Amino acid sequence: YFSCLAIDSMGAIYTMAQYDAPYRSTDGGKTWRNISSDLPNASGYSTPFVNTFACEKNGLVYAGLANGVYRSSNKGSSWVRADSGLGGDTNVVALAVDSAGTVFSATDSELFCSTDSGSFWVLVDTGSISALTIDFKDRILASYGQKLYRSTDEGISWTDLSVPIPGTATISAIATDWTGKICVGTYSEWGFRSLDDGISWLPFGSNLRDSE
Repeated sequence: YFSCLAIDSMGAIYTMAQYDAPYRSTDGGKTWRNISSDLPNASGYSTPFVNTFACEKNGLVYAGLANGVYRSSNKGSSWVRADSGLGGDTNVVALAVDSAGTVFSATDSELFCSTDSGSFWVLVDTGSISALTIDFKDRILASYGQKLYRSTDEGISWTDLSVPIPGTATISAIATDWTGKICVGTYSEWGFRSLDDGISWLPFGSNLRDSE
């Protein structure tokens, strides 16, 4: 299966094939190229494991691994380490880039940002983030367990969007569009969507099945 997915401004697709390698496609997924060159192998494996990709409008691509952030200026053909300030071999679980090129990196316990394409990172906040995205208004959305928070000031302050997740399920994915819709997936059968920019929420997916 594929553990992460990103698409750059030119339509190139980046993904990580579980227990295989990171790949890139420039023809809509018809063919794929291994882009693991220069990336370190995961502990105990003979291939890198990319937790997350993020793409900047200027063509830069970022890969978050168990030991830091790597940056590519040629669609993954080569990579350089870009994690000064993250604190050594840090597990990077999520990456996101806003329209100004500020990159946000979530580790197991902290959120960082970089305004120089990942050359240096500054601590923004603490907490175990499981998913991270930037919406069409450049607001950060981040999940902490069952909670979904939004920041309009690059992580200085946060607002709880009060997603009514039942039981002990935690948020695993966040997606937004330019109309204000927000969808969150959880590590359970439930997902939730908001059609009004996070004011109210509706469940979906509890009976998700192929209808044919």
